[in-house]
Amino acid sequence: MWECPECHRNFRSPNQSHSCKLYPLESHFLNRNAVLEIITRTILEHIEHWKGIRVTSVKNALLVAAASTFLAIKVKSDRVDLELLLREEHDGFPVYKTVRVSKNRVAHFIALDRTNDLDETLFGLISQAYRENQSNHHLPVRP
Repeated sequence: MWECPECHRNFRSPNQSHSCKLYPLESHFLNRNAVLEIITRTILEHIEHWKGIRVTSVKNALLVAAASTFLAIKVKSDRVDLELLLREEHDGFPVYKTVRVSKNRVAHFIALDRTNDLDETLFGLISQAYRENQSNHHLPVRP
């Protein structure tokens, strides 16, 4: 684990490329439909009491980490995009796309545009990503 001396964010790899510039949470909702803020804040409220959770607000996303980043929340003009990491591919709703990013990780992409999208399946996937992130923090880092 490496901590950036400038922004104090933790990364798996030493000197990992990133931006140290942080943005206020509210900046993600400027000129956006109010439902997108409701969706985002509901997700953040759901995870805020989980052990070791850190939310970092960067220019284009809210990055959610525990042992490492396992969820990105991106507020777009017409939807909220989620990107979460799981060990195995889940290709059912609400996932619209998956990409294998490593031997042990599959990125899952989810688009949300109404509060009805905030269901048990969605929160189950987010919870699974968190649990797997916690259990994998001991895995070696690949160069």
